[in-house]
Amino acid sequence: MALMKCPECGKEVSTAATSCPHCGYPLKKEKSAQYETMTIKVRCWGRSPDALNNKLREYTSKGWEVVSAIEDHWQGGILSPVYKVVLKRQKR
Repeated sequence: MALMKCPECGKEVSTAATSCPHCGYPLKKEKSAQYETMTIKVRCWGRSPDALNNKLREYTSKGWEVVSAIEDHWQGGILSPVYKVVLKRQKR
């Protein structure tokens, strides 16, 4: 474990610390989110996986990645289910 001096109080602090345990001075900046997310609703005709994949191709071709897809039973039906889909991609 390497040590350094806190720029605020001058006491020794671990280089792995995010803040000084003595005075609370922040030592490391928090990383901002590297991804942007989007939630969409998708209605599909038919229940095959290809039906949903075909609808999502518009997004996946633009760099979006599917995080989750959950069927919304309250809005869908037997022949045209509705999915709540969460997508993410690298921030630009």
